[in-house]
Amino acid sequence: GDFNVSRYPREHSGDRPLLSKAMMEFDQCIRKCEVKDLRQTGHLFSWSNKRTGVGAVAKKIDRAMGNWLWLKECSDFQAHFPPPDISDHSPCILPFQRPNFPGVRPFKYLNVWASHSSFLSVVEEVWSRCVEGSPLEVVGQKLRMLKPALKELHRTSFKDLVSVCASLK
Repeated sequence: GDFNVSRYPREHSGDRPLLSKAMMEFDQCIRKCEVKDLRQTGHLFSWSNKRTGVGAVAKKIDRAMGNWLWLKECSDFQAHFPPPDISDHSPCILPFQRPNFPGVRPFKYLNVWASHSSFLSVVEEVWSRCVEGSPLEVVGQKLRMLKPALKELHRTSFKDLVSVCASLK
């Protein structure tokens, strides 16, 4: 939103290091509402008086904010402030579509696997394989080799986990 006031002195160009009463009230309001700025890319200053030289002023008075639940659920969102073009404000662009990850779902480790009697032997067998590369490449390759082994353990030993959990409810 366009709040017509900066929150911090660093959000104002020029020689105005003072925290004004309006800035303090705005900061108190934000704290009381329990919202925080989304991560931001692009221009820091979202407004300017469109002047150059001595009379030029730029401020961050436009913000995209969210509460703790929004920031938790949408932590990958960020506000983008491109150059202002003809307006004195930079537009604020929010992508309302989560990044697309083509292909299969991401692999997720299930804690219950560690309780299985053969879990450690499955991990040890994969981890003992000889792999060449930098230490980071070796770890990455071993994790990629571990994925199908753990999926097989899940398929053979935990395939009815969902129905068991449902019956316990």
